[in-house]
Amino acid sequence: LKEVMAIAEALVSAGVSMLQIHHDEPREMMEIKRNFPHVEVEGLIHPTASLNVDHCREVVDEIVDHGADIVDLSLCFSKPQRPLYQRIAGRDVSPEEALELTLKSVAYIASTKATAAILLPDPMRMELDELKHIITHLIDAGAEILRLDDVVGMGIYPAYKYLFTELTTTFPNARFAFHVHNDIGMGAASL
Repeated sequence: LKEVMAIAEALVSAGVSMLQIHHDEPREMMEIKRNFPHVEVEGLIHPTASLNVDHCREVVDEIVDHGADIVDLSLCFSKPQRPLYQRIAGRDVSPEEALELTLKSVAYIASTKATAAILLPDPMRMELDELKHIITHLIDAGAEILRLDDVVGMGIYPAYKYLFTELTTTFPNARFAFHVHNDIGMGAASL
């Protein structure tokens, strides 16, 4: 906790106004909120909760009680990540069923005092129309922040620009964020 607080203090003093904490770290959330009440705390919930609405509600309630201003639910909708969903659920989960369960979790987050944020990993390996379909439903369910995560670093700058131009044109009132990994050495080339 001491190291996390030292990092948080350095980031806040540098002007960072939002810090993301994993939902399994409630003490970190509480201490950051207590020491930096003006900083938004984003609680990240892993995909395991999005397929289990009751479990998601428990986790959401817990992290909101611990000070999360933003609840970020991580999802997995790309075909390459479907095996992860199947392993999490312990059974085959169709994309339609995964979306239906996820929308219930998003609606619950939106019903709390926290801002509903969605982390959509792997958008670069999804069909654009499929991604737009999912985003439409997420917004309708109450998602306010949509963070796309290129978790394997598959994109390059022109592809990112095209993707976000399409999305911001289609969803002009949506709040988008972006996160890039460098798993295959493309991260520097993508920026």
